[in-house]
Amino acid sequence: MTEQKLTGYPSIDKPWLKYYSEEAINAPLPEGSLYDYMIAENKDRMNYTAINYFGKKITYEQLDSRIQECAKALIAHGVCPGDIVSVCMLTMPEVLVLLYAINRIGAVCNFLVLNATEEEIHKQIASTESRLVFTVDLAAGKIREAAVGTSVEEVVVIPLSASMPAPVAWVVKLKSRKEPPMEGMTGWKRFLRQGKRGGGFAFRARQERCNGSPGIYQRHHRGIQGRYAV
Repeated sequence: MTEQKLTGYPSIDKPWLKYYSEEAINAPLPEGSLYDYMIAENKDRMNYTAINYFGKKITYEQLDSRIQECAKALIAHGVCPGDIVSVCMLTMPEVLVLLYAINRIGAVCNFLVLNATEEEIHKQIASTESRLVFTVDLAAGKIREAAVGTSVEEVVVIPLSASMPAPVAWVVKLKSRKEPPMEGMTGWKRFLRQGKRGGGFAFRARQERCNGSPGIYQRHHRGIQGRYAV
């Protein structure tokens, strides 16, 4: 048996397969989205703990409720199937909420490395043509500057303490550096509220954008301006 010549591309060579049995390799892949799979696998234990974050437990039912809330907000902001939404955050429950919510509505989640340079993040955002970027408060200034001159219309800032239990959250809030709000930036709670009150306007705007019309959404949102602008 001759060994297969490697191409150097992991997506083609699939080196991880050597750790799996033939049965596992040939097993049928699950159908549906990542969100669909998560719900299907846990439908009989929705009251079980899905996340334990600094001792704060979040059940699958609570996680799903957060995902649905976030999905509505994404729709209210005009995110269409196939759109790429960038996420540049630390490991926290909101990252899972965003991943599943973005997947739930048929969009694509583009994860960015938080400790990358401003220029590197700028290139990644520009190449994916993201209109929305989510980040943590500690990196808000860098991400906002990196988004300048790209197709990004809004940077949504999530507090590091958002899902932490009270004692830990207080310490984090005291140590966090307060930055003044800047144009093109939105808080996490405000972002979610817009999904609840979006109503017909938001859905009509999204329908226009998803159908290729300039529509209402673009007339009310402009890109972020600054030193990267052309």
